[in-house]
Amino acid sequence: MAITDAELDEMVAKFRERIGSTFALVPINKTVTDDVIRRYALGVGDDNPLFVDPEYAGSSPWGGVIAPPSFLLTAVKTRSQGLPGLHGLFCGVDIVHERPVRAGEQLGAVNHVHSIEEKFGNYTGRSFLQSSMTTYQCGDEVVGKAQSFVFRVRRDKAKESSKYKKLDRKSFTDEEMRDIQQRYLDEVGRRRGAGKLDLDTINVGDAIPSLIKGPLAVSDIICWLNGVGTGVFVRSSRQWYEYLSRHPKAGIKNDYGVWDSPEIVHWDERLAANIGMPGPYDYGWQRIAWLGHLVTDWIGDHAWVQRLKVDLKAPNYVGDLTTLTGTVTEVDHAAGAVTVDIAATDHRGRVTAKGFARVLAGRPEGGAR
Repeated sequence: MAITDAELDEMVAKFRERIGSTFALVPINKTVTDDVIRRYALGVGDDNPLFVDPEYAGSSPWGGVIAPPSFLLTAVKTRSQGLPGLHGLFCGVDIVHERPVRAGEQLGAVNHVHSIEEKFGNYTGRSFLQSSMTTYQCGDEVVGKAQSFVFRVRRDKAKESSKYKKLDRKSFTDEEMRDIQQRYLDEVGRRRGAGKLDLDTINVGDAIPSLIKGPLAVSDIICWLNGVGTGVFVRSSRQWYEYLSRHPKAGIKNDYGVWDSPEIVHWDERLAANIGMPGPYDYGWQRIAWLGHLVTDWIGDHAWVQRLKVDLKAPNYVGDLTTLTGTVTEVDHAAGAVTVDIAATDHRGRVTAKGFARVLAGRPEGGAR
């Protein structure tokens, strides 16, 4: 049954009362190990030995494996709060690190309800932009903070509008696939690796080496979930039905009358169509991690990503080929920092994500073991 405006007003009023409060989420990767980091990096499609090879990482400036810059989101994945029955579309994150996370550490997190803002659009009708703030700690030490943003929309309005439903989905020729395969193989040779990031050789306007991702397959999404963890909504058997007993509006009925996770829109054609999409689409966190991969391939082993801010602009569908690009926008010699504007663009020319990364060329105090 569709949610009425009166019901929506009541839910929003209750949510506003919660702003500033803390809330708990079940940790996914609380204990950071070499294996956890490797599985996450490979789930992103990133085989950088600094993340996946303990022997190599042991000889790096860090003295061991460190985590990619988007890894914090796997410890506790922030999510939309309240407004039951509204579909959540993750739309961006701003991560600020005090230092990289290392294997062997224990991560904890404190989550805060931050804000809610009402929007109106042709696609969604009434919608709401929610944000939450998560502080990540190792013991008493704060290692990073992440502000995440989620659009909440009524599923019936999304289905009626179908803003994206007419988007063409490409079929690739054998020749195109051979070219894509070769582009992947060529990327490794452009990774900086043990070489140092020399700010004296970097100028505003410089383009960093691009990467590709895709054409997106359901297997890519499965690999991502294997690395990041399934989080709140993807649960098995008893755990799923226990969750439904506490959150009866969380599920979506499939063709067989079974209540399933709302996240199946990421791999189920029919359910994706039911919310106005032309097909299944990636997780927003996945594309953010891809853009982190773009930056870490370029900066090498000696530098680290202090800040990664990405806004998601449009969905990335199964079958889409994405090109990741970056351009230097600032070189701060006094701080030993460089800022890069980054973007993800699909094969149609649509920019599906954009943002920036701020990189420090040397490790923070106490950054190596």
